[in-house]
Amino acid sequence: MRRLNLKIAVSMLAVFLSGIAVGGVGYRLYTVKTVTANTPAPPRSPEGFRKKYIGEMDARLKLRPEQTEKLNAILDQTRTLFHAEREHSKAEMKRIHDGQVEQVRMILTESQKLEYQKFHAERELQKKEMEKQRKTSGL
Repeated sequence: MRRLNLKIAVSMLAVFLSGIAVGGVGYRLYTVKTVTANTPAPPRSPEGFRKKYIGEMDARLKLRPEQTEKLNAILDQTRTLFHAEREHSKAEMKRIHDGQVEQVRMILTESQKLEYQKFHAERELQKKEMEKQRKTSGL
């Protein structure tokens, strides 16, 4: 009888210890590790980017003062061209969008046109709000 109790005790201890081992391994394998996202650096201002760019160019290429002046002039000219092209693209996109709106209006009935006008006004308001948020967030 004593020997049977000993076997039972050893068996229970083995089951208990194996449960601990399996539980520990399972916990280690299946727990979700906390992942922290790398937050992107805040967007730099164009002036900050320019200052860094000129600084890197000067440090790596050992620019002379007149070369730095010419580099600044090149960057000014490029900025002007980019702004002009952006404005041209905006105007062209607006023209295309206005054409789409006019084509949609042509296929609608009078009652549909009134509802479409409301719909279009709401969309324009949403668009302006998103633009405002984008400007305030610095994107």
